[in-house]
Amino acid sequence: MLIIVLMAVFLDQKAEGNQTDNGGWKSKAINTAVKALEGSEKKSGGAPKTPSSLKNEFKNFNSLAEKSGWGWDEENQCVDASNEQWETLIEVLSFYSVYRVVTAPAAATTANAAA
Repeated sequence: MLIIVLMAVFLDQKAEGNQTDNGGWKSKAINTAVKALEGSEKKSGGAPKTPSSLKNEFKNFNSLAEKSGWGWDEENQCVDASNEQWETLIEVLSFYSVYRVVTAPAAATTANAAA
């Protein structure tokens, strides 16, 4: 899934020091993410990725991983939470449902190669 590619790019960019002190991203990080997703709208049928949409996608993903009682499953490259936590969240904020099924570590490896 594309979210895995995006997360891999931003994790790499964070490690390279391309995150700002206030939690934002330097231009290099955004440009790398845009390049990694270039053309993905043709495969997925979605809209072209823009820097602002990528930032929002990362913020959504990151906010889940930082919730109290939630975490990041390094092995599966996904947000880690119980079924009850997911169900409670999705009941209120249904758009988060797509993040529940993101478990494709191979895609993260692909993103690292493309970056």
